[in-house]
Amino acid sequence: MTTPTPPNNTGDKTRKQLITILVLLVLIILAMVVFLFVTMSRDRGGDSAAAESSVSSSSENGDAQAEKAVVVYKQVLANPAPLQTFVGEVSPGGAMSYALVHLDDGCVPELVLNYGTSAMSAEIDAIGVYGVDENGQEIQFQNSYHDGAASAGGVRRALQRATGQPGMFSFSAERGGRNQEDLLVTRQGNELVETPANPGAGEFEQFNWIPAGNLNIVEAIAAGNDCAPGSGSGAGAGADGGDGANGGPNPTAGQQAAGSGSGSDSDSGSGSQSGASDSSPQGSSNGTSGQQTVTGTVKIFQNRAEVLAYQQLEDPNPHIADDRQFAILVLDQPTEVTAKLAGSNELETRTIDHVVINPNLHSDGEKATISFSADEKYWPSDTGIPFGLAAEDGAKG
Repeated sequence: MTTPTPPNNTGDKTRKQLITILVLLVLIILAMVVFLFVTMSRDRGGDSAAAESSVSSSSENGDAQAEKAVVVYKQVLANPAPLQTFVGEVSPGGAMSYALVHLDDGCVPELVLNYGTSAMSAEIDAIGVYGVDENGQEIQFQNSYHDGAASAGGVRRALQRATGQPGMFSFSAERGGRNQEDLLVTRQGNELVETPANPGAGEFEQFNWIPAGNLNIVEAIAAGNDCAPGSGSGAGAGADGGDGANGGPNPTAGQQAAGSGSGSDSDSGSGSQSGASDSSPQGSSNGTSGQQTVTGTVKIFQNRAEVLAYQQLEDPNPHIADDRQFAILVLDQPTEVTAKLAGSNELETRTIDHVVINPNLHSDGEKATISFSADEKYWPSDTGIPFGLAAEDGAKG
């Protein structure tokens, strides 16, 4: 008699248990993956929100400071304080002009104020600098600068904007480059710092001086985006006119603002090895010799007093009662002109914003173009008025 063998279910049970364990492991792994994904997404969202909040806060703070700067700079231009220089105090006058430039990595540019004729020379402008602190309060920096060239003694000064970094360059020298000093001026906190520099060509350019009564460039500070990420406010971006007149404070480098002028009949170069005297104004076509051409608008003065008031000069000969007419040609833009130095045949090139002309040949407000030879004209060395290069015969009587 054969005894039946019971079926073997042990292997089936084992397989079922393994399958169950594997399924559980897969579910556990999936749950962990889902948990990690949710956690990482939450953290990423929090970081993004924090970053957006930080950028928004920085932008809001920058906007608030820019708005305060507009108010401060308007007040300065309307009623500037006297400027203390190493050669004496300079009082604000009627022919003042300004420019805006970044002297640090901040969102708001500094105000560079050209006071016009300085105590150093009638041919050299005195320049002061204003800014706002972190609370939007006015700062009048203690430093003072000069721009121009004196025909007597050959002293040269130039203040020009840095193009590749925040700051501006102050150049100074005597005739022939003696006692040359080139400085980079930047802002650190509430002070201006001057460090020796030797900039090469292309690292600086002339300021575009804006008449103090033109507030469009100042108002554009509030509409600018210097505090936006990637705006490049610290990369030497200028704010001295140009495109700023159309709603933004940062013009393309070298653009000429309409109506700007240096306010002095002077050379904007320093004569230094750095090449400050080689920086020519945009649009200048006059060479170092030969025929010179200038274009501008005629301004007629009815007497000596009107000339002195316009050029902000003290009367060098107060005993003279002069009621005849005088005239100057206000150039459309600063232009390089070459003429002889008084008492010699040496030619010198300077950047000027006006020439003296014969009032009998023109009418007030007339647009005129005048040509003359560099070999026939001399840079002024006397106190005759109007002060400036006489471009026509009979200009100064």
